[in-house]
Amino acid sequence: MRDADDFVVISKDLGIIEQCKTAISEWLKPVGLEIKPEKTRICHTLKPIEYNGKTEEPGFDFLGFNIRQYPVGKYKTGKTGGRKSRLIGHKTHIKPSPKAVAHT
Repeated sequence: MRDADDFVVISKDLGIIEQCKTAISEWLKPVGLEIKPEKTRICHTLKPIEYNGKTEEPGFDFLGFNIRQYPVGKYKTGKTGGRKSRLIGHKTHIKPSPKAVAHT
């Protein structure tokens, strides 16, 4: 059986992410799969965070890409979209991960 090990959970609420991790673990059990702690990373996309006693740097690699956000001023910021668009104070960058670039 092949592992289904490539997925990302994104939420601004750490509690939601932890609930999802538990729910996904329970969902995988009946088919004989599990979340591997050594391959699981909880981080923020914009700033470093402390999690499980260590500092997690911002951003993450997924399917050969690095996803990260950077703070920017009001003239370069992203917007929420829609009729009542508002500035969000950061830009999201998606670029090839260092590991993917090294393999080219």
